[in-house]
Amino acid sequence: FRNPFHSSSSSNSISINRIQTFLNTVYPSTTNNTSKPLTLTSSFTVNKGKFIAVIGETASGKSTLIKSLLLRYSNNCSNVSYLGQQPWVMNDTIKNNIVFYNKYDDTRYKQVIKLCQLEKDLHAMSKGDDTLLNMNGMNVSGGQKARIALARCVYDMNAEMFVMDDVF
Repeated sequence: FRNPFHSSSSSNSISINRIQTFLNTVYPSTTNNTSKPLTLTSSFTVNKGKFIAVIGETASGKSTLIKSLLLRYSNNCSNVSYLGQQPWVMNDTIKNNIVFYNKYDDTRYKQVIKLCQLEKDLHAMSKGDDTLLNMNGMNVSGGQKARIALARCVYDMNAEMFVMDDVF
């Protein structure tokens, strides 16, 4: 599979023109004159420890841009923790959903529970974080499912980069 966004001139850059062409094809401007196609005019660099935000109107290509960047850098940066727009959970305990395939660290786990505001939710459940989530998390609210998915993303100890797509 050849990545359509990869610029052959540099192994560490993305062809902005290719992304722009792709996004304008996927999200063409409508006949309404208020809609404008996405225009990317330059490259960008995200330095370690920095926060960036991609903002725009609904269906303007933000998620497609994020996914294309993830696709491009999946070979160079294998330690990316991604949280998509639709939170998902496994048919397992809340604790295992958060720790996922990482090594359990009690201090980190408790910090993540607090940061993601899950303390109240877990306290209200008879088995706390040992509560078994059924398929698609039907036994928790949408907000609880979102906080659990956020906690999984934040807990990832090996992540060099956190990518969150419209999680709030």
